[in-house]
Amino acid sequence: MSVQRRPKTGKPKSGRVRWIVRYYDPSGRERYKTFTSAKYKKPEKAAKAYDEEQSRLLRRREWVDEDNAPLLKDLWPLWEALATNDGTRAVRQLVGKNLGDLGSTKITELRPTQLRGWQATLQTGRPWVKGCTGLSLNTRVNWWTQLSGCLHMAVTDEMLLVNPCSKVPGPGAGAEPVDPRMLPTLDQIRAAVAHADDTGRDTIATMIILAVSTGMRPGEVGGLRWRNVDRQAGVIHVVEQTVQRPAEGSDGWGPVKTRSSRRKIPAPPETLNRLREHRLRHPAAADDAMFRTATGLLWSSDRINHAVKNLTDDGWGFHALRHVYATSQLARGRSIKAVQKALGHASAATTMDTYWHVLPDEEDLLRGSASSLVRALYGQEPPELRTATGGAKPENPR
Repeated sequence: MSVQRRPKTGKPKSGRVRWIVRYYDPSGRERYKTFTSAKYKKPEKAAKAYDEEQSRLLRRREWVDEDNAPLLKDLWPLWEALATNDGTRAVRQLVGKNLGDLGSTKITELRPTQLRGWQATLQTGRPWVKGCTGLSLNTRVNWWTQLSGCLHMAVTDEMLLVNPCSKVPGPGAGAEPVDPRMLPTLDQIRAAVAHADDTGRDTIATMIILAVSTGMRPGEVGGLRWRNVDRQAGVIHVVEQTVQRPAEGSDGWGPVKTRSSRRKIPAPPETLNRLREHRLRHPAAADDAMFRTATGLLWSSDRINHAVKNLTDDGWGFHALRHVYATSQLARGRSIKAVQKALGHASAATTMDTYWHVLPDEEDLLRGSASSLVRALYGQEPPELRTATGGAKPENPR
């Protein structure tokens, strides 16, 4: 590091006195910056302060090349290429196409205001996508995670000092609560199954029955192989799913969404019988997919959702069947933990956040339990409660 005066003494023949700071970046490349009175009131002082700042950054290994920092859209292909599976790669490719104004910004110039604006655009509707009225909370959380991951990679590679996403709260952790008004009724589901069977679409009918009785995601249904159905134990093993946009040369299968998504789900005998009938109509090897399209393709999430929406005019999609399954189980007294495991949620908190409010009778149960507690406090509880609490009936308060 050095601060040099040009000329060394006296005044230049033309122009102003220049103060030049020279230093070498971590790669060994020489850098310099010039200070003159045209821009700085005290150029010598400014040059020395800049020299000290660069020395401090280099010493602490905090120096970044802000002048040659890449645009976010130019860095993004590397982030896509580092995906470890086709599913993650497809998500990153989708996010890369929806960066908006962030894409044309240098990563060192990304500001919290821009990031908040991007979040708001995803929530209210992307102007570059016709008819978009906003993305779901879970999708926004997923996309934000990918953006933050890309910028964290830049920090690790010493292109950034701090991940700008760390300064902005994300769209929110946890799941988006289910609106029970948007769920199909059992009559609507029954009608959809009957219509599919009557119109030669028995595969779609079977997928609907499977989803509503197991809570499986669309991609998990599409990626289910016959070998993963254990009829004797009455369970279905979820270990993989179809990939939305498979890479060239891929067989179309990919890993499930998360580690907790690998699970076994109890399946009712009625569903297993329907699957057996489906295999008789559509023979396939144990390693093959349970469901294929008329042209022999795997059923991706998009294909399944499109087929179901074409089947009914009620406006519900295939994923709604997962919510019907969960709310039905909880309404029948199944524990949050049991439903969490069946759905493949990462935590019981996610299940609770998603479905607690669709159980209005829980308020009555809480009210009744609290009433029993107060009556016990005053010695008015029923005999069985006295036995359970192990306490003798106290004297009535005066």
